[in-house]
Amino acid sequence: MRLGAFGAVALLRRRLDNAFVMSLSTILTTNALPGSGPLFLGLSTMLPDSSRLNGVAAPKLLPSEPATFQMVDVAAFKGKTASGEVETLGWLEIPGTTFSMPKQRFLCAFSDRRLTFESQPDSAWPKITVEVLADSPANGWRVKYFRVRPSADTTDGEILYSRVEYLLSSLGQCLLHIDGLDKPIKFSFQPFTEEETQQLLFRAKVFRKLKYLERIYSTSFDFPVEVNPKQVEVLDFIFRGVTEGEFMARGSDVTLPLLPAEADLAKPPFDGPGELHHRYADEFCDLFDRRLSIGPVLVHLNQAEIASPQAVRQLKMGGQAVPVWTRFSILDHQIHMSFERKAGQTRKQLRQRLELFKRELAKEEPAALVALLDEPLISDVSAEEAYLIAVGWTDYHNLPDRYCPQPAMLDAAAQVWRVPLWLGYPDGQGGEVGELAVAVSSGKIVSHTPLEEVRSRGKRLARELLHAV
Repeated sequence: MRLGAFGAVALLRRRLDNAFVMSLSTILTTNALPGSGPLFLGLSTMLPDSSRLNGVAAPKLLPSEPATFQMVDVAAFKGKTASGEVETLGWLEIPGTTFSMPKQRFLCAFSDRRLTFESQPDSAWPKITVEVLADSPANGWRVKYFRVRPSADTTDGEILYSRVEYLLSSLGQCLLHIDGLDKPIKFSFQPFTEEETQQLLFRAKVFRKLKYLERIYSTSFDFPVEVNPKQVEVLDFIFRGVTEGEFMARGSDVTLPLLPAEADLAKPPFDGPGELHHRYADEFCDLFDRRLSIGPVLVHLNQAEIASPQAVRQLKMGGQAVPVWTRFSILDHQIHMSFERKAGQTRKQLRQRLELFKRELAKEEPAALVALLDEPLISDVSAEEAYLIAVGWTDYHNLPDRYCPQPAMLDAAAQVWRVPLWLGYPDGQGGEVGELAVAVSSGKIVSHTPLEEVRSRGKRLARELLHAV
């Protein structure tokens, strides 16, 4: 099964220095090749868009106060590396929290006016690199940069990295303890911008959900250089399946493998909009380098319509034992998914292991990061998607093409997109005959002008325009 998507999606990309950044691009999501085996999704459940996420999430340093620490006596450090750098021990402390990074090896490079400290973590703790400068040996020191980077391409490495970054942004300061210095070096930070915060939280959300799936499937993922939108969409699909059992997704189209015997071409959704039920029987789904067993998935669409003429021709031939990959438009963008293996289990039962995982995280990190496990990876409905949902509404209600939805307008108080419905003519004449309200969070049409009222208003307006001519 393959689901079509549109909209702005996020691409997690690692730089050469191993720091993940989020680059955003508008991608019309394509799908896996037919017959690729594992369940693969391209949900139109859009990931955060480029207007909300931009740039690199990294703390911005405030100017350091002069003389926050004393001049360093290189001789105070013991042991030198072959490169001439001094090796010592150090650790990061974030005041106001119980968080403290364990002691780690630090490589330190010195000159009269420059000091560089770089941690050498042995486990998943992030790498800390600091460079401080002095205008002259007699003056105080100032910070050139303070950088935090993941040290391991693992879920544990990413969880610790995002935890440190979030705390630095939220609390605005930290202390770097270096053996050999009488007192720690104090750093102050500006908080993240809203865009940087959203970027960091999205990244934190992705890797906490991946960590949970590693627990569920007793495995570990090997991450590629780029974590592409499809992989995040598959993560969302599997995570929701194992924690909810059944759920609603959003999509503009879906491609399903159908046998000719399953398709009654004289009925909806083959001869017009209508319901579609399908049991996708492939047991496995690929996520990164792992093939996960998820079992059959039941798919139900209320407003689907055949969208692949070539598939119809193949289905008409009949007698084939090989499934025909058939694409359907989803006019209301609503897809009901149900993991067959989870049938009969309550939501509370499905979430028991997740709640244990959250309690484990809560011992070590702020509640705001733990709560990300309960938040969707998908973004809210955009104005463009609300408009397309309204177009679909006119299609499955068989309104003539002169009934035209207009650009959606956000009603922030009601958390809906209000889409005016017009009766319009090629010469530009027309007027409003109704309105639809589309939920920002789900894409469901929560209210609309009654259909008969839309039709009667349209007829009345058409007579007025004709009389005016």
